[in-house]
Amino acid sequence: KASKIINLASNKYPKNLLINQFKTTLNENEKNFNKFNCRDKNNIIAEIFYIIANALSVQGNYKLSNFYINLAKYLNPYFFSYNSLLAENFLILKKYEKSKTIYRQLSKAGKIYKWHANRQIALILNQQNKKEEAISLITKSYRSFQPDVYQTLDFANFLKDRKQYDKSIELYSSILSKINKNHQLYPKVLDGRGTAYERINEFSLSEKDLLMSLEISPDQPYVMNYLAYSWLENGKNFNKALEMLRKANELKKRDGYITDSLGWALYKLNRFVEAKEYLKEAITLMPSDPIVNDHFADCLWKNNEKIQARYYWNYVLKLETTEEELKKSIENKLIFGLEKT
Repeated sequence: KASKIINLASNKYPKNLLINQFKTTLNENEKNFNKFNCRDKNNIIAEIFYIIANALSVQGNYKLSNFYINLAKYLNPYFFSYNSLLAENFLILKKYEKSKTIYRQLSKAGKIYKWHANRQIALILNQQNKKEEAISLITKSYRSFQPDVYQTLDFANFLKDRKQYDKSIELYSSILSKINKNHQLYPKVLDGRGTAYERINEFSLSEKDLLMSLEISPDQPYVMNYLAYSWLENGKNFNKALEMLRKANELKKRDGYITDSLGWALYKLNRFVEAKEYLKEAITLMPSDPIVNDHFADCLWKNNEKIQARYYWNYVLKLETTEEELKKSIENKLIFGLEKT
């Protein structure tokens, strides 16, 4: 009966850490590190404190959230899963060493926790500019057990985000070979692979995957945005891209990336006055994004506001996140405007 219930719960909530670890504990006789007694008042109060801690974390009050987690741990020191939220809060607060210490403890509580903990430690290492160490850790962890399609997707996304595009494509393809189109992951995997294909300039393959992802699950604003923006950058389907971005903007209002793309589509269609309004909004939503500022400056130039355009181009040059290729382009614009770019 327990196995039947946990399988139903796992199917309904496939990414839930606690459920999946208990499923593994039950099916593979792993030691159970989460002990809860519903007749113990301290355990019940601990769970209430943990619920409060979750609510505070969602609201961004991470320090107070940690206070309630520690109260929960004090009242029930045998429920190991409380550490997952504590470590996550420290990660958000950029207290990386504290977060890594807790994740290392959590990794000893079963193979599901181990995968989750090592993936999070890898993210921290990446934040600390230890990219090779991060990739090595998560690769070793992935190969140490038999991953399911969800863990494979985690690994593929991690590699893609670290520009390991060819390896991520192999993993995405392996997932697609194991699931059918009705599986909830199918459009997400197509999105991941389509994005990776675009990054290695396989535009036709990228377009095919992204369109299929939208065919299966139409209301995906970020997939729409990525596909439409790739069309704009490749000089094709401008009107279709604009239509798609308007729909994405309706689904996800006041998103900086989508607002910027919508303004850029209007710019590509030479509708500079309309474009300026959306790009101005994108600037307010993402004031430190180099590409958004560059787009806005280009639009200002086309609206004959050349002094203002130069101000924003100079601003982009001062941003730490501006890539070298964009800096060279902007330096050229500062000399020649848009006439020779």
